[in-house]
Amino acid sequence: MKNPAEPVGAPPQPEVIRGEVEHLAHDHVLVENERYVALTAWAGQIPNALYEIGRLRELAFRETERGTGKRLDLDQFDLYYLHVLIWSKERREIVGACRIGQVDIVLKRYGRDGLYTGRLFAYSPAFVRDEGPTLEISKAFVRGEYRRQVVPISLLCRGIGEFISRNPHYRNLIGLISHRRPILNGSKKSKVHGVSGVPVHADGEGAPGSLRLGGTIEENPVLAFVDLTEARTGSRYCVGKAGSERFIEYYQPKRDRAA
Repeated sequence: MKNPAEPVGAPPQPEVIRGEVEHLAHDHVLVENERYVALTAWAGQIPNALYEIGRLRELAFRETERGTGKRLDLDQFDLYYLHVLIWSKERREIVGACRIGQVDIVLKRYGRDGLYTGRLFAYSPAFVRDEGPTLEISKAFVRGEYRRQVVPISLLCRGIGEFISRNPHYRNLIGLISHRRPILNGSKKSKVHGVSGVPVHADGEGAPGSLRLGGTIEENPVLAFVDLTEARTGSRYCVGKAGSERFIEYYQPKRDRAA
């Protein structure tokens, strides 16, 4: 952050956030265990909780010097991306979150500039359109006091996987890698693109230093593209045996016809 950072926004009243999140219908639940639940919501359904997500995002990203320097880390994409949030049942608070952009829908409505990655990378809309239905994952974080626990980040990943298994026509993931434990993990058909938009192979060929998909990113973020239809990749993202089977069954008839 080049300019002096503004103080992070004050937290809203906990009761207001609890009212919004805990009154979401059951069909918003992706996965849960005894202590946490992963839910989906649109901006209009959680206006105060979204404010808190923006506040917690800014706090989390400032710890790695990637904060916006503003009171909140919120932008126009938050208005029409689907939010996945992790909720603590015990403490009744937001633990972490990410957002999902349904690329096919976003491109139709807003064009490439309607995508978060489309504003950061100089790729053409055909880059993702030609690859088939794609989900963009961005702004993933877990708040500091939960970061040493495995379950919250695992549940966030499982929440994304459950969304994929319920919507198996989405065959690709796209997003940024900018930290040591990226949400997007590699596959043989995955691609990484540097800030310049020059493709980098998944094995790290052409990447600066030790950069590789799923590896450590030391400088600028890069664009990762993951093909979920590759053997074992989709099943790794989907939740449980049932979710994995739904995803595999969706694509198996297509492969059989192609053969």
